[in-house]
Amino acid sequence: MPVRRPRVCLISHVYLDRRYRSKLDLLARDVDLTLVSPDEFPTAYGQYHADFSEQREYQVRVYRCRFPIGLRTSTRWILGTSDLGFRQHPPDIIHVENEANSFSLLQALIYRRLYVPKAKVLIFVWANQRSIGLKRPVSNMLARLMRPGIDFYICGNSEGRQLLLEVGVPTEKIAVCPLIGIDTTYFSPAAEGERAVLRRDVGLAPDDLVVGFVGRFVEDKGLRDLLQAFQQLRSEMNSDRLRLLCVGDGPLKSTLMSQGPSVLVASPGGNSKVLPYYRMMDLLVLPSRTLPYWKEQFGLVMAEAMACGLPVIGSSSGAIPEVIGNTDQVFAEGDVNMLAKKIKDLISSDVVRADLGGQGIKRVSNHYSDQQIARRTMDIYSQIV
Repeated sequence: MPVRRPRVCLISHVYLDRRYRSKLDLLARDVDLTLVSPDEFPTAYGQYHADFSEQREYQVRVYRCRFPIGLRTSTRWILGTSDLGFRQHPPDIIHVENEANSFSLLQALIYRRLYVPKAKVLIFVWANQRSIGLKRPVSNMLARLMRPGIDFYICGNSEGRQLLLEVGVPTEKIAVCPLIGIDTTYFSPAAEGERAVLRRDVGLAPDDLVVGFVGRFVEDKGLRDLLQAFQQLRSEMNSDRLRLLCVGDGPLKSTLMSQGPSVLVASPGGNSKVLPYYRMMDLLVLPSRTLPYWKEQFGLVMAEAMACGLPVIGSSSGAIPEVIGNTDQVFAEGDVNMLAKKIKDLISSDVVRADLGGQGIKRVSNHYSDQQIARRTMDIYSQIV
């Protein structure tokens, strides 16, 4: 008699973005997977709407997204349903991809208690910083109240794991694994001759040395440090070949566009259209700065760039060093001189860039590919069922 596959109910707003769904197809090979998703969700890149019309290996239930206290944030939403579908399709595992103080987790725990009390609850958390200000007591109280109902935690970074240990979560109930992986069939190095064509289309010369940045144009991302280091290098090297390519959008866009022809700015309209820009670059920099309310939780653009064969340089903020995996490519956040030196060392050697690019491809394949993230998630499912 065949063994019944575990039934997993995954509650998340993440997969409104099509780029991340290959992980779900991979998981559905081994479990009976149902995604429970909001019908729409606000993000830094615009309003996402549910469209799961493509062929897929998993089931989807979409419910209206509600923000009961008016805060339209990633942790303060619930779904317009009286049972999350638990009564008709009782899961063995309820997997909530949201923080330990989130309303969606609270909703899932209430409905688990009412309808499927034997189901295991697994959550994914990014938080790698303690809450501050007026919201801290409420956030901590919510997390503390819900903690007894959680069977296992996945943390997106090592600092998140340490925070859980500090509040008493046993080490055997915690794993460190990113939320999503990289589609290495999509994010891959440019074909021969492709880079020159892509560069020509945006006004870059084939022999330009292109330093890249991808992300939100905000203070948190350390863009002012990158601009200062870049202008310092331009002056020191007295070279017109050195160019800075910034891809994204945000409040600092006008500042970037005022820098003159050495700085190119592109706003392709969402993260899903950045691949050609990675393939124009010689290296990518993520100079994030830690602030009281935020620090880098992963740095997905670094993994994407590494999959494309780019060497990367990152600040010491949050999870950046553990993602890069090579301390020689990390600078102390806010240290403009150190950043300028590391950029200069890379642009001065084609051999070093090629070597680091090859190492990055291997690192993504071994740690951050869709296949690896799905495999590690499946191992956790097997462990808790």
